[in-house]
Amino acid sequence: MIELVIRLLQPIVKIRREEWHKTILMFLCFSFAIATLYILKPVRSSLFLTIHGSENLRYAYVGEGIFLVFITSLYIKLSRWLKKKSTLFSVTIGFFICTIIAFWALFKAGYVEWLSYFFYVWVAAYSITIVTQCWALANDIFNPQEAKRLFGFIISGGSLGGILGGLITNRFAEKIGTANLLLLGAFLLGCCLFFVHAILKHERVDAADKAAKKENPSSHTIFIGEKSTWSLFFSSRYLLLIAAIVMIAKISSTIIDNQFNAVVENSILEKNARTAFFGGFMALLNGVSFLLQLVFSGYALRQFGVGISLLLLPIGLAFGATSTIFFPILQMAALTKIYDGSLNYSINQLGKEILYLPIPGWIRYRVKPLIDMLAYRVSKSLAGVLIILAAPLLGIPDEKLGVLVLFLVPLWILCVWGVRDEYMQSIRKLLSHSQGRDKTPGSSTKQVTNMLANLEGERSFEKLKDFFVHKSSITRKLSAAACLAFYSSACDMNRVKKLVEEMVRYEALDLKGVEIDHIFKEELHCATSVFDRYLAEIFKAKKEPDRNLMAVLREKEEEILLKVSECLQDSHEDIMAKRKAVLVLTALGTQGAVDILLNSIAAIQDRSLRFNLIRALNQIRAKGGRHQFNKWIIKKEIMNEVKSYQSIKTAIEEYKRKKEFARPEEDYLLATLKAIEQEGLERIFRLLALIYESDVIHVIYDRLIEIEVDKHLRANAVELLQNVVDPELYHLLCPILDDAQWEETPKKKLDEIIEELLESQDRWLTVCAIFTIIELNLNKFFPSLEDATHYRTSLVREAAEIAVMKIKSKADNHET
Repeated sequence: MIELVIRLLQPIVKIRREEWHKTILMFLCFSFAIATLYILKPVRSSLFLTIHGSENLRYAYVGEGIFLVFITSLYIKLSRWLKKKSTLFSVTIGFFICTIIAFWALFKAGYVEWLSYFFYVWVAAYSITIVTQCWALANDIFNPQEAKRLFGFIISGGSLGGILGGLITNRFAEKIGTANLLLLGAFLLGCCLFFVHAILKHERVDAADKAAKKENPSSHTIFIGEKSTWSLFFSSRYLLLIAAIVMIAKISSTIIDNQFNAVVENSILEKNARTAFFGGFMALLNGVSFLLQLVFSGYALRQFGVGISLLLLPIGLAFGATSTIFFPILQMAALTKIYDGSLNYSINQLGKEILYLPIPGWIRYRVKPLIDMLAYRVSKSLAGVLIILAAPLLGIPDEKLGVLVLFLVPLWILCVWGVRDEYMQSIRKLLSHSQGRDKTPGSSTKQVTNMLANLEGERSFEKLKDFFVHKSSITRKLSAAACLAFYSSACDMNRVKKLVEEMVRYEALDLKGVEIDHIFKEELHCATSVFDRYLAEIFKAKKEPDRNLMAVLREKEEEILLKVSECLQDSHEDIMAKRKAVLVLTALGTQGAVDILLNSIAAIQDRSLRFNLIRALNQIRAKGGRHQFNKWIIKKEIMNEVKSYQSIKTAIEEYKRKKEFARPEEDYLLATLKAIEQEGLERIFRLLALIYESDVIHVIYDRLIEIEVDKHLRANAVELLQNVVDPELYHLLCPILDDAQWEETPKKKLDEIIEELLESQDRWLTVCAIFTIIELNLNKFFPSLEDATHYRTSLVREAAEIAVMKIKSKADNHET
C-alpha cells in the first residue's frame, strides 16, 4: 500500500527509498494531530456558545493568553526534566489523551457550565503545543536538504487532517452527540502516539542526541547547565531574529485579516450572502495553501534557498497592501488575504522550521516553544494594540489598514536577511565543532616520499597499504599505484622502481615545502630545460653571487613572466620545469603572476599540473593583497573539473560493478581511482575558495570527504554550500554531491570512458585506463597497450610495459 502511495506521489514529491518510512509516518502523525484539533475546535465552540454566548468570548481570549504562559513554561521545564525525546513525546501526547478523556467524563457527568471556559482555553493550548511538538520531531529526523524536499508534503498532511477532522465532526456530531466526539479525538491522538514511536524506533533520535552531547560536551554545559531559557534566548542574535520574523509575520497577518473583514463588511451587506462568501473563500484559501504546500514550497526552497524564500511573503504583502490603499475593493483585499494566508502556512512556515535545524536539539526543545507558542500568541495581541492606537492616530480607515504593513516590511526584510547570515554561521559552527573525528594518519609527505624511494621487497609494499587512508589524496594515489604496479608486474622490483620513480617525479613531491632559493641555487648549474637555462642566465648575469633570488625575480618580473608563460604553454617542456615555473609565480605573488596562472589553467589538461596551478593561486590569495581573480575563468574551469570528476566517478562505478566485490583497501586500482576522484573534488573546492570565503569552503570540503560520513553533517555542508555559491554553480555541483541526483544523471558506457582516458592529456588518467584494461581483461583495448609502450611520457610508457608483461604472463599460464 505504502509503495503504491509513493509511486503516485513521486512525480510531485521526490521521496527517496530510504526516506519513505519517516516521511509517511511524519505525514500521518501531523495529519492525525490536526484532525484531532479540528474535532476539538467545533466541540469547544459549540459548548461555549450554547452555555455562555458569543458576548463572553472576550474573556476566553484573555484566558487563552494567561493559560498559554503557564503551558509554555511547563513544556519547557518538562523538556529539561525528560532528557529522552521518546519519553517527552510519550508523556505529552499521553497527557493530552488522558485530559481529553477526563473532559469527556466530566461533560457526561454534567459539569459543563464553568468547565467549558477551561476547555476553551485548553484547546488553544493543545493546538499550539501539539503543532510545536510535531515540528520539533521533524527538526530532529530531517536534515536541511531533506527538509526542503519533504516538509511541504508533510505540512500538506495538516491540511488533509483538517479536512478529515471537519468531515468526522460534520458526519457524527448529530449521531453520537457533541461530547462523545471527544472519544474519537482521543483515538486519533492515540494513533499519533503509535506513529511517533514508530518514527523514534527507526530514527534513534535519542542516540543521535547523546552522540552530539558527547562530541561537544562543553556547549551542552554552557547552554543547559548555566543559562536559563530566557537568558539563552536573549543572548542569541539568531534566536532573536527568528522570533522577530515569527512575530512580524503574525502581526502583519492579523492586520491583513482585519482589513479583509472590513472590506467584506462594506462590500457584502446581507448576512447569509456574507456567510456564503466566507465559506467559499476559506475553501479557496485552503485549496491554494494545500497546492503550495504539496507542489511549490519544496521547489522554492530548493531553488532559492531559505533566505530568498522567506522574502517572498513580505515583498508580496508590500505590493498587496499598497494596492489595497489605492483600490480598497473586495477582489484586491481577497487576493492579498489569499497570498498572506497561503504563504504563511506553506513557504514561510517551512522556511521557519528549516531555520531551527542548525540549532542543537537540547537548545531547540527549550527555545522553540518560547518562540512558536508564546511569542506567536503575544504577536496577535500586539497587532490588536497597534490597530487600536495607530489607526485613529493616523486616521486610517479599517479597509486601508494594510498601510501599517508597509511600515513593518522594511524591518521584516532586514530580519530575514540578517537571519540568513546567522543561519549560515550556525551551520558553519555546527560543522566546525564536528571536526577532529577523522582518525586518519598524518605522516608527513617527506616520510612517504622516502618510503617510495627506498622500496625493498614485498614488505615495503605492505607498509604502503597503511597510507591508503592518508589525509593527502596524492599520498594515497602514489601508495595505491605503487602496490598496483608491484602486484601487476609479478613483483618485478626493477620495473616497479622505475614506474614509482616516475610517479614521484611527476608529482614533484620533492619540491613540496622546499624554499625556492634552495631549488634554484642548487640546481641551476646543471640546468637542462629551456626554462632552467633561462633562469640560470639571469642569475649569472648579476655580479653579486649571493644576490637574493626574489630580488632578481621582482627586478626582471615582466621578462620572467613572459618566459614563465611560454614554459607553461610549451607541450614539449619538461614537467619539472613547469612545476618550477609555478613556484616562481607563487613566489612573485603579483597580479601578473595571478593572471598567468589563471590563463594557464584553461590551456593545461594534465590534472596533476592543474592541481599545482590551483594550489599556487590558493597560496597567493592566502598571503593577502588586492589581487583580482577572474570569476568568469574560474567558473569555466570549475565546470571542466566537474565534467572530469563525473568521468572518474562513472569509471569507478562501472569498475565496481564489473568486479562486484571490489573494495579500496583490497583493490589497488580502485584505491588509486578513489584517490584521483578526491583530487578532482579538492580541485573543484580549491577553485571555489578563490572566489568565495575560503574558510567556509574549506569547512564544507572537510565535512564532505570524511571517511566516516554522517549524513546529517554532509547535508548541512551541502546546505551551507547552497547559501555561499552562486545558484548556477550549486546546481552544477549538486549531482556529484548528492547520490540520489547522481543516479538520475545520464552515464557514459565503460568503453567510451576507457577511450576517453586513453586519449586524455592527463597522464594519471591514461595510467588508470591501462590498468583498468588488464584488471577487467578488456581484450579490444590490448592493441592500445602496445601503442602506449612507445609513449613519449615515461610514466605512461612504464605502466604500459607492466600491463603488456602481465598480459603475456596470463597467456603463457593459459597455454601451460
